[in-house]
Amino acid sequence: MKLTKADNTTEMIGQISKLILDGIASWMEAGRLIARGMDEDDKFAEKLCTAIPGMSEETVRRFEAMGREMIVPELAYRNSPGARRLMLLGPDLQRKYLAEAPELLIQEGKEWTTLRLPVDELTTAQARQVFDRTGARSLAGQRAWVEDHRAKCKMHSTELEEPYQIVRGRVHVRRDTILSARDLALLIAKLEE
Repeated sequence: MKLTKADNTTEMIGQISKLILDGIASWMEAGRLIARGMDEDDKFAEKLCTAIPGMSEETVRRFEAMGREMIVPELAYRNSPGARRLMLLGPDLQRKYLAEAPELLIQEGKEWTTLRLPVDELTTAQARQVFDRTGARSLAGQRAWVEDHRAKCKMHSTELEEPYQIVRGRVHVRRDTILSARDLALLIAKLEE
């Protein structure tokens, strides 16, 4: 019997799936060993990074967190903004929001609506809006975060509109700024205040 392309694909997916699951089990065991090693030796992470070319201390810490069951293994190979934000939460919340997409509050014109987006599809700003260090924000909490974020951005943009800034009696002129004689006179008057 000849295998079809679909049969080959299914078989290949099965092999890949098994290898990944076996790899995750190995990562968990490596994480447990790293956690034990770090408990026993303050320089363990540094020694491990030296022994494994390309291994960063951040990666060692991620394995340690897996070994201590502080992050679920499914997050170990994800690097999306939502996944990175989710790693700050406990394992129960990590599992919850990997299984069910969190609610995201968005504004369409003057109306507010919600979407459910998988963690890996959240942008950096959306991930910060949805998750704080304790869990997912409520919709009211997200709206407050959005309003606060907008106010900060607006304040920052108005600060940037000034062609110069006076700091401790000194003038800091922004690049590509042209000042007239009147502008300079006003500037000198402000400095003498």
